[in-house]
Amino acid sequence: MKSNRFKFMVQHKILVPVMVTFIILIAEVAVSFNSVLMPTIKNSFGISEQLAQMTVGISLFALGFAGVIYGGLADNLGRRPIFLFSMSFFCFTALIATIAPSIEIFLLARFLQGIGSGAGWVVGNACLRDVFGGRSYTQVMNYVHAVAGITPAVAPVIGSYLGAYIGWRYTFFILFIFSFLGTLLIYSFQPETLQKKKPICVKQILRSYVEVLRSPQYVRYLVVKVLTVMLIFTEVSNLPLIFVEHMNVPAQYYGFFIFPVLIVYVISTFLSSKLCQHLDIDRLIELGLFLLLSSNATLLLLHYLIPLSPILIQCVKALSYMGWAFVFGNATAQIVSAVPRYAGVASAMMIALEMLFSSLGIFFLSFFFNGTIVPLCWFMTLVSCFCLIFLRFYKREAIAMYS
Repeated sequence: MKSNRFKFMVQHKILVPVMVTFIILIAEVAVSFNSVLMPTIKNSFGISEQLAQMTVGISLFALGFAGVIYGGLADNLGRRPIFLFSMSFFCFTALIATIAPSIEIFLLARFLQGIGSGAGWVVGNACLRDVFGGRSYTQVMNYVHAVAGITPAVAPVIGSYLGAYIGWRYTFFILFIFSFLGTLLIYSFQPETLQKKKPICVKQILRSYVEVLRSPQYVRYLVVKVLTVMLIFTEVSNLPLIFVEHMNVPAQYYGFFIFPVLIVYVISTFLSSKLCQHLDIDRLIELGLFLLLSSNATLLLLHYLIPLSPILIQCVKALSYMGWAFVFGNATAQIVSAVPRYAGVASAMMIALEMLFSSLGIFFLSFFFNGTIVPLCWFMTLVSCFCLIFLRFYKREAIAMYS
């Protein structure tokens, strides 16, 4: 009996991270493809740059909205059925995006696609927390972020070529094929990791959200993670238009400017997964925030001294991606570990706020878009500075509260 249980756990520790990562990758590809295809979609529908950015923002908003629902349901019904439903829905809506005859239908498809991809990180975080604990969970979260980071590194290169040579519609059709494959894999191989299922009780689900927000440790890392994720999505929605529309980078070559910095992100995430076993997690997160602040402040200074080229921008931006690598995996592990009893709800709240603030950040920054890197860098400098101050200040407040 014990040997069967041991074998069961070993299989979970191999299969669960693989399946969770694959499901997350599909959602990451959807965001990467849409961002790199923004200039092409803009010209295809004859829309403004602000509306083109909203094709990313509206999907992120829907992803966050769906995540709140998925998190509570996953803590009651189990992880596997939520994964299966969300991926099936994503598959269907990818097909709608492919054949959308107007920008209104395309925006609706992107909104629904966000709902379909909402379970990836939300339920995935909970699945991993079911199987791993302590620093092992922190380490595996860094690994998942590292592998997930490879997709945004490769996807823009592939997406820019596909968009240039076969059109953005066929690119979304490829998403449909991958999501269909994902649905089959979930049905065939995804294990159920929730040990004890419960009947759905709306009052209990709402109470669990309140309970989660009462944890000072949860709130402390949540604010930092939400705001830093907002920064990366505002960058993803701005850089394609800056480089392609205003700095004359050919659309099919845009991915090559993104590839090197995302490789830096992947390498830095693997480095973080090693360092988190020996160093204080707060120091790693603070280092990441400092790198974000330094990178964007440097670009602002350079803008007023010399003409900026896409290559120079990305060389300095490499520090930002290193910073995100030190923040994302470590902060996520601290967030979910703060309230292990409500892993699904904790993850859902995190993802929901990340996507909500990301869509709001994209919308807010679109009003200041002027074709240069300056508004984005000011925004990122101020937000990363706030996160550094909050991480330090709220720690003292939490200690004072419980001392």
